[in-house]
Amino acid sequence: LLSDPYSFKRRNLAQARGVRPEWSWADNRDGLIRFWKGGLEENKEVECIWPVGLRGENDYAHRFPEDWTQQQKLAAFNEALRIQVDMVNDALPSDRERLTHFTMYTEMLDYFHTGKLAVPENVIIVWPDDNDGRMRGLPDQLEKHKHGVYYHLAYCGHVSINKQTHQIVPLPRIEQEFRAILKAGANEFCLVNVSELREYVLGTRFIADICWNGSGAFEKPDAATRFLNWWCREYFGEDAVPAAARAYQAYFELMARADLLGYGASKVLGAVPSLRKKLHGQPFTPAMSETLPTLKKRCAAHGELKAALAEAREAIPAGQAQRFFFENLELA
Repeated sequence: LLSDPYSFKRRNLAQARGVRPEWSWADNRDGLIRFWKGGLEENKEVECIWPVGLRGENDYAHRFPEDWTQQQKLAAFNEALRIQVDMVNDALPSDRERLTHFTMYTEMLDYFHTGKLAVPENVIIVWPDDNDGRMRGLPDQLEKHKHGVYYHLAYCGHVSINKQTHQIVPLPRIEQEFRAILKAGANEFCLVNVSELREYVLGTRFIADICWNGSGAFEKPDAATRFLNWWCREYFGEDAVPAAARAYQAYFELMARADLLGYGASKVLGAVPSLRKKLHGQPFTPAMSETLPTLKKRCAAHGELKAALAEAREAIPAGQAQRFFFENLELA
């Protein structure tokens, strides 16, 4: 209900609303309800789709007492959902549309699949991806709810899988997933995680075009290639299209997963201890047989990418277009 759980303790938001700063449905149920009601009162003039649900204060699962059963947890989720929806219905003026959504992120999707999560009828059910642009689920039947999606182009996770600085989700994957999303009818709501946006303009624009006119975007096969060619023409000029498009495609082939961002460097660093032992005549573990061929293949792919970048750079007009090409692709 637009009440920031992150600020519950860190910025004393609980204290400001007269609530004991303990984020616990089991031990502070009335306090959480009062906290949510405060957010509703402070923001009820905002035109929004109100988020409902019960998770932890740090974007983790809600912490229940260790002896709580799944039945008790489901009862807590159902009660929280009902209370929040009732709050919205009671607080908004009669002429305002009451829009709410429930995002089944991480553990919430598992609870939903039990069939015992009672999401009120007027709540939009939002289906999540796997944080890497592949949907974890979509509705088999629409039934009494409207449906939407939560999709990641960026993701902040453990340092080894952190993808907040590079485009990792390729356009063909976006096309494949959003064709399935539209086919399933989950087109009432779309939230896209783009971190700071700056690195994710390409994928964001593609998704925006799909959301604006999905039937138009997908009326012909290979929407991803058609969009990429349009993008290169629109931002870099007609002469740059072949080389710029080839550069983007080569980049996404190299960076198909977040763990490939530092693949070569990690393999070299991993080999150093073994090499030191070998030079000192000590027992050592040799590199895996596939490592050297894989590195050679990636080195060749990097060479092809650099060649495409150089060709595109020559064709792109100097000034803003070249700077954007550098920041959006070459810098990565």
